[in-house]
Amino acid sequence: MFEAALLILVTTGSLWFLSQRLKLESAQAIPVNTEESDEKVVSSIAVGGLYSITQAGDSAAYGAFSDLQLTHDGLTLRDNGDGQARLFRFALIQWVTAVTVADDGTAQIVIHIEASQQWRLLHLRLAQSDMVFLTNVLQRILPAARLNIDRPISKPIGLISARMVEENLQGEITVGQAVDLYLLPHMLIVLHDDKVQAKLDTSSFRRVLAVERVSGKLDNILHPNKPDGLVRIYSLYETAVFALPQYRQLAEELSYLSRCPVEFIVQDDKTHKT
Repeated sequence: MFEAALLILVTTGSLWFLSQRLKLESAQAIPVNTEESDEKVVSSIAVGGLYSITQAGDSAAYGAFSDLQLTHDGLTLRDNGDGQARLFRFALIQWVTAVTVADDGTAQIVIHIEASQQWRLLHLRLAQSDMVFLTNVLQRILPAARLNIDRPISKPIGLISARMVEENLQGEITVGQAVDLYLLPHMLIVLHDDKVQAKLDTSSFRRVLAVERVSGKLDNILHPNKPDGLVRIYSLYETAVFALPQYRQLAEELSYLSRCPVEFIVQDDKTHKT
């Protein structure tokens, strides 16, 4: 049946629709349990509302759900389209945005989830009274550092395209794989091919460098699209280096969030490419 449906899509020139559908299914295939939770329901939060599951940086396409409920280990809701129950475990929640009110009077919130190296955003749109109940639950259960509720609004930044960098003792750098950076107030997430490669705790940052890379005119002609500079992050646990055009802006934002000093320096460009 699937092969026949695919043939119809191809012959009718609906490849765009197919690609969009596959992208939606990929985004929906987040690391949440789509089976019934073994945990007993503690309380009902909302009889219905709208939700969407997206990758970082994507727009939300809402669908209807029913029975948003609180269990011992998370939140469950039932998709009105496929009838499946979805469980979002509290242990996987990394960040909760501030509540915003839409033009229709409903309240919206975005819950960031990470598991099995996937980073997904759960967008919820509820009646305002139900949202008050939900935020009270989240404030009781999750660490305060992971919540933007009842605080000045802090919006995530990203996705930012960058390259991983390694540097030897002679100052020569090797520009590695392309990554996407996603910045939250408490965490810098490094993504590659929709997989979480690293999560850097901003509270551990002790020094941030914005490095302008200086090279000869010939090199600028041969490699016109190379990143303009580097961001070096020194933390309690490790050093991370990224190459990107917006190196100054990223360094300043990391300095602000981590409350550590930022330095701007110029460095001769000794680059090896992989």
